[in-house]
Amino acid sequence: MKKKIIVVIFAAVFCCSLAAGLTACKKISHEHTYKTEVVAPNCTEQGYTLHTCTGCGDSYKDTYVSALGHSFGEPSWDWSEDYKNATATFTCTKDSKHVNTLTATVTDKVTTPVSCTTDGEKDYTATVTLNNQTYTDVKTVTVEKTGHSISGNSCENCGQPASEGLDMVLISAGEYTISGIGTCTDTEILIPTTYNDLPVVSVEAGAFLNNTAITSVVFPDGIASIGENAFNGCESLTSVTFGKNSQLSSIGPGAFNYCYSLESITIPESVTNIGSEAFNYCCDLRSVTFGENSQLTSIGDYAFLGCYSIEGITIPASVTSIGEWAFADCYRLVEVWNLSKLNITSGSEDNGYVGYYAKRVETEPSESYVYTDENGYVIYYDGKVKALINYTGNETKLTIPDDITELNCFALSDCYNITSVTFGENSQLTSIGDGAFNWCESLESITIPDSVTSIGDGAFNWCESLESITIPDGVKSIGNHAFAGCSALESITIPDSVLNIGDSAFAECTALESITIPDSVLSIGYSAFEGCTALKNITIPGSVLSIGYSAFEECTALKSITIPGSVLSIGQRTFAGCSGLESAIIADGVTSIGDDTFLNCTNLVNVSLPDSLTSIGSDTFYGCTNLQTYDDGTASYLGNSENHYLVLVSVISKEITSFTIDDKTKFIWSSAFSECRVLESIENTQNILCIGSYAFEHCNNLKTFTIPYGVTTIEDGTFFCCTNMQTITIPNTVTSIGQS
Repeated sequence: MKKKIIVVIFAAVFCCSLAAGLTACKKISHEHTYKTEVVAPNCTEQGYTLHTCTGCGDSYKDTYVSALGHSFGEPSWDWSEDYKNATATFTCTKDSKHVNTLTATVTDKVTTPVSCTTDGEKDYTATVTLNNQTYTDVKTVTVEKTGHSISGNSCENCGQPASEGLDMVLISAGEYTISGIGTCTDTEILIPTTYNDLPVVSVEAGAFLNNTAITSVVFPDGIASIGENAFNGCESLTSVTFGKNSQLSSIGPGAFNYCYSLESITIPESVTNIGSEAFNYCCDLRSVTFGENSQLTSIGDYAFLGCYSIEGITIPASVTSIGEWAFADCYRLVEVWNLSKLNITSGSEDNGYVGYYAKRVETEPSESYVYTDENGYVIYYDGKVKALINYTGNETKLTIPDDITELNCFALSDCYNITSVTFGENSQLTSIGDGAFNWCESLESITIPDSVTSIGDGAFNWCESLESITIPDGVKSIGNHAFAGCSALESITIPDSVLNIGDSAFAECTALESITIPDSVLSIGYSAFEGCTALKNITIPGSVLSIGYSAFEECTALKSITIPGSVLSIGQRTFAGCSGLESAIIADGVTSIGDDTFLNCTNLVNVSLPDSLTSIGSDTFYGCTNLQTYDDGTASYLGNSENHYLVLVSVISKEITSFTIDDKTKFIWSSAFSECRVLESIENTQNILCIGSYAFEHCNNLKTFTIPYGVTTIEDGTFFCCTNMQTITIPNTVTSIGQS
């Protein structure tokens, strides 16, 4: 047994030795071929040259190079909102993955002391040390003025005495009210706590009405009410301050109405009622704050109407009613925190429009999505929508950030000094809201990004310096009043993506000479081009189905117009006052022409009317003194090349006793037979669809007349002074009968 084990072990050893020998022989017979790779050093690891055999993989390293070490440039700083904490982040210039973030030591120093009436400044300095080098960053922060606080008859902060000379009225045995400015010349009104050792408890109605000199008002705690129109029209008033323990219970109707310069206000917790129009058209008012324990129950009608700078508001839990239109035209009111039981929803007109413009309505207190960036742009960002809602800077040439997705309604409205607006190539803007550039009267140029798909109502309303504009291909509709009053606008390109041109879209564009409407457009709104006095040429494509009333009224330079048959109805006054118009062709397919359509087109000579017409309004061609008609010897007519007899305008002789209507005549014009005093009969009227006003005025011998079937209206004065008329037969198609 032992022998067998020894033999097995020997055999195993022999095999291993044999294998090792063969391998050794093989290695000895192989000649290495090395591939060389240079590995560069980085900040923390040395570099070297790596040699690797392409046959067997054998490798070795040599030519070592020392690690480079970090090279940190200036850090980026990150500050906390209160500037009490900061961090400095260093990024290696050799490898951006190598980052070192250090917590800074922050110190502060007052550089400009704050006072009751002026802001102060404080410098916060952050310091870090890296590799024996010290780095600092300084933030200069504005410290808001404290405002006066009345105690007794002076400010408890600075000692300034209360205003003297105000008119006071004794309203009871122990109380006074302020009734007017009196002999006081202060622009900063500090209302006294007492007068003649008796408490001052109210401000009388109209006390400071239309006082444009006062800039601020400070109320002591004892004021319980502010009367109707007390500060109405105080256009220079920028600041209103109430005491910390204010006893104010009501703010009267119109109390701060038209205080255009008022920027913010904190309503005391004791106030239970805000009267109607209390802050109506306080246009610069951005912030309205109610105390945490507010007792407010009602906000009156129109209370904040036209306060279009308010960005957000919290409705206290105690509020039970908000009056009609209380927050109407608060275009920038994008955030509402509703702590009350009222049902406030975004886009709703209920509860005084408070939620109408809101992008979010919350029922619990939360952080605002609105912030002002370093360039003065006021932005709403909820993680998806990034909307520009206001601009508070002073620049005249604006570059809108690429990541803005929409311009909120009236975002840049009344920015009178802006001359140009630029969007980047990578702009994500999709919509320009209503009134976005309203009254930007110095705006000369703007290029709308290709990403934009909608232009809202009044978007460029009264941009009086805007000379040209290109609308991108994605836009489907041009809103009402979109470019109204752009009196310098000479040219505009409308893409073939546009389906609708809104009401008054280009009204009063007095420099606009020509415009091409693409064949994608389906409708032209009322007054769309009204008052475009330089407009000489316009082509209406066959895609248009409707033209609104007064669409081209007072386009005095327009020479000719062709209305395609796709248009079923031409609105009233569409071309009224187009004194330069010489030719009007209305194609077959049009069924109705409204009242006064060509009123006072004094140079209109040639008109072609289609057989498809079933209705022509009153005074359609009134004042068209040069209108050329077709005369057959008995009467004058309007029509077309195939039918001259469509409209009987007027008989040639007033002495006729009878008249036979042509088979092709559908309309009898206003006053067509007026003063035909011996006329006794009119034949062949069965095809008539419309009879104009005063058509048979003073036809004294006309005794009977049958209104043709199909006529729907008997106009004013149709048979006026037909003194011998005995019988008029009226069909059941008639739905209205005019006067006289």
